[in-house]
Amino acid sequence: MFTICHFLFAALLSLSCTPESNDFQDREEILEQNDSQEKETSESEKEPDGETNGETNGEPDDKSDGDTGGKTDEDTSHKTDENTGGKTEVTDVEIAKIPDLGGKCIALVDECIVALAEGNLYVSMDLGETWSQGPDVTSKGYIRNAYVFADSTLFFCTDQACYYSDDWKNVHESTVLDVDGTRFSPGDAIHHFSAYEHDGFRQTVAGKEVLCWGNYNNEEVTNPRYIPRIWLTTDSGKTVRCCFKFGESRIGDRLISARHVHAVNFNPGDQTFWAQTGDTASQSHWLKGVYNPDRDSIDWTIIGTGMNFKTGNMQFYQDWIIFSHDASPKGVFRIPYAWARDMSCREQILETPNECIAVYVGKKGDLVAIMTSYGGKADPRTIYYSPNQKDVFEIEGPIPEDLLKYGYSVYYNTWGIAPGGRLLSGIRTKGKGGPSKWDLTPSVWLNEVLAKAGFPDALK
Repeated sequence: MFTICHFLFAALLSLSCTPESNDFQDREEILEQNDSQEKETSESEKEPDGETNGETNGEPDDKSDGDTGGKTDEDTSHKTDENTGGKTEVTDVEIAKIPDLGGKCIALVDECIVALAEGNLYVSMDLGETWSQGPDVTSKGYIRNAYVFADSTLFFCTDQACYYSDDWKNVHESTVLDVDGTRFSPGDAIHHFSAYEHDGFRQTVAGKEVLCWGNYNNEEVTNPRYIPRIWLTTDSGKTVRCCFKFGESRIGDRLISARHVHAVNFNPGDQTFWAQTGDTASQSHWLKGVYNPDRDSIDWTIIGTGMNFKTGNMQFYQDWIIFSHDASPKGVFRIPYAWARDMSCREQILETPNECIAVYVGKKGDLVAIMTSYGGKADPRTIYYSPNQKDVFEIEGPIPEDLLKYGYSVYYNTWGIAPGGRLLSGIRTKGKGGPSKWDLTPSVWLNEVLAKAGFPDALK
């Protein structure tokens, strides 16, 4: 399984970044307790998770030399040392909602959950044990993105604007600046601030929370004025800046284009941001960014371009980048961090029959992968769990009964692993709108799906 690259890797450890194992910040109490909690929390102990999909029509290449045959049935779902054949089906659905109220959980970061119910946002600071009613957002339109900052400011985005609420009652529109520093004008294009795969932890650079994401949209098909961008905010959403504008921003003398941004994942080990884009070979990039406090922006370099770099998201585990490959060969791969530019050093952990759009890695190295409906004919609700990055188990995830009539359903708009192994995912359903309309369908807790399939300690 290991190539010569990995034997040489030990001699180059000084060139690589080794993220430390982390505990997440405790946000169970409200604003007045945050300052004291932050002093006691080690920011170097967060484990990254993250991000999403593009579309290509590809057939699988050669299979990995790794062991990917370990499918399980209900009687052998705890086994991880042999191939068992079959698939576990989970039929009962754990809807991610507010107890006794319903709605939909739409965001997860550390111990904070944001939910949307009856036209209001709700916030839980203790992973759903208690809930506080937030602002009425009925007049704002579809909510495409949401977040809770460490200072408890609630931040959310619609198709064309960003908003923040520092008291969870009054809503203020953010100042949004384009890449040249002028006031951003959305025009008639939409989905400027949507996002798909997310980190489930705070992106902190030198003690400063820096939220960075890129917008996912396929609107260029109908609106050529749509231009994908990477956004960031460093003042809890009061000001949102474009730090990269595809088709206009350059890296060196090279103009970088993309259809949309799949994910921006953060590596806490060296405090860098990794943007991944799609969908054609010339539009698929890995961009590595370093926050520049003097410019309050991010300086980007190109790691790689081409279909080998068409990924849904990535995770940083020990000395590895583990990523979901949204093209052929389809599945989950890992590559030494120090050799991220050289895809000949990658190795396949598991293969998926359809294009793989997200992978999330737990603190002990186990992982779960989800796929799309593109690039194959398999049921996209199948998720893959590996307890050791070797043996792989297939689980047919649950879909609410009222959505089955629409045809295929896919787990989309997923938030990275939170304390206790919590993993929140929305559902995209054929006939209920495109991928950006994830808010028309419910969310589920994928960690509950894994537990019901026989893996109660998964991702913890």
